[in-house]
Amino acid sequence: MAKPSHIDRDSVPPRAASALSAPLLSRRALVGGMSVAALSSSAAGRALLAWSRECGPDGVRVKYARSLPGGRVKCGVCPLDCELSEGETCFCRTRTNRGGVLWTDAFANPCIVRVDAIEKMPLAHVTPGGRTLSLGVGGCNVRCLYCQNWKQSQARPRELQNRKLSPGQVVTSLAGRPVQTIAYTYTEPVAFLEYVHDVAAATREKGIRNVVATAGFVREKPLADLCKVVDAFSFSLKGFDDAFYRKVVGCGLPPILKALDVIKNSGTWLEVVTLLVPTLNDDDKSVRALARHVARNLGPDVPLHFSRFVPEYRLKNLPPTPIKTMERARSLALSEGVRYCYLSNVAPHAGNDTYCPGCKKAIVKRLGFKILGNHLKTGACGFCGHAIPGIHL
Repeated sequence: MAKPSHIDRDSVPPRAASALSAPLLSRRALVGGMSVAALSSSAAGRALLAWSRECGPDGVRVKYARSLPGGRVKCGVCPLDCELSEGETCFCRTRTNRGGVLWTDAFANPCIVRVDAIEKMPLAHVTPGGRTLSLGVGGCNVRCLYCQNWKQSQARPRELQNRKLSPGQVVTSLAGRPVQTIAYTYTEPVAFLEYVHDVAAATREKGIRNVVATAGFVREKPLADLCKVVDAFSFSLKGFDDAFYRKVVGCGLPPILKALDVIKNSGTWLEVVTLLVPTLNDDDKSVRALARHVARNLGPDVPLHFSRFVPEYRLKNLPPTPIKTMERARSLALSEGVRYCYLSNVAPHAGNDTYCPGCKKAIVKRLGFKILGNHLKTGACGFCGHAIPGIHL
C-alpha cells in the first residue's frame, strides 16, 4: 500500500491494475495540434515540450518522482511521499506506478470546464470583473471533511465524465473569447500539477494569465517551478492550528506554511482564503493568529478572504457560519494589520467591496461575484490616487 499509512480516513482506492490499463492521450493529442516548431520558438513553448516529451502509451510521466529498488517508485509532488509498487496509485488518486515509472492519469481530461467570474476563486485583486476559464480534474491529495466538490475531488479521473482538452486545445478554444485568465480550481490542482504547468505555459505565451486555487499541500520544488508559469494563487489556509488541520483536512499545518513562504518569495500574487467553520476554527484566538500571520509574515497587502461555511459532505451536522461571526473575523483581521479583508459567500454585504486604505472609500463595489462599480484607474484609487496592489486589466 502507498505510504504514509498514518492518514486513516479514506484509505487509498483499490490498486487493481486492470482498472488502470486503458491508454491515455497520445503525445500528438496532448500538444493539441500545435506544431513542434511553433512551440519551440518560445521559452514557454520549450517549457511545455520539456514536460510533454515525457509522454508514452501510459500517459504523461511525472517529473517529480524517484525510482526505488524492486520496481518501486516514490512520488515527490507532495509531502505524502507515496512509495508505490507496480500498479499502485498515489493517495491523490491520480499518479500510478506502471513499469517502475510514475505516470499521471490527470492530464488533458478535465471533469469541470466552465467560465466564471474571477471573483469566484475568490480573487479580489486580479483583473476585477474579469472572466476566467475554470478547469478541474478529478483527484485530491487532502481529505477535507467539508469538501464542496467531493464527488470530483474524491474520485479518480477515470471514474468521471471528462472532456478531452489538451494544452493546445485550451489555447485554440480561447480565440475570440472575452476571457482574461485560466483558473485551476474546484478540485485540487496539486493532483493535476503536470496539466496545470503545461496549460499555463501554453496560454501564458498567448497573453492569458493563469491563477491557481489550492490548499497548498505540495513540496517546495514543484511549487517553485509552478510559480514560474502562473500569475496568482488563491490559497486556502484552512485554519491556524495543527490539530485542526489533522482532524479536518488530513494533513499537518507546517507544510502549508512553507508553501505560503515559497509563493511569497517567488513574487507571485497571493490572496489567502479561510473557510470559517462553526466550533472548529472560528474562535477569536484562531482568527487573530491567522490574520497576524498573514499581515506580518506574508504582508499587509495580501488580501484575506473569510468564506462562509455551508454544511456539506461529512460536516452536515454543523450550521452555516453566522453572519456576526464573519463580521467579527473581518474586524479582528483589520485590527491585526490586514489592509484588505473580504467576506465571501455572504451577499449583499459591505465585506464584498474593496476599500482604499488612503481615503477609505469603496473603489470596487460588488454584489457577491458581480461588479456593481469599479473606480480603479491604472491600479490606483480613482478618488485619491492611492496605489492598490494586484494584477489589473
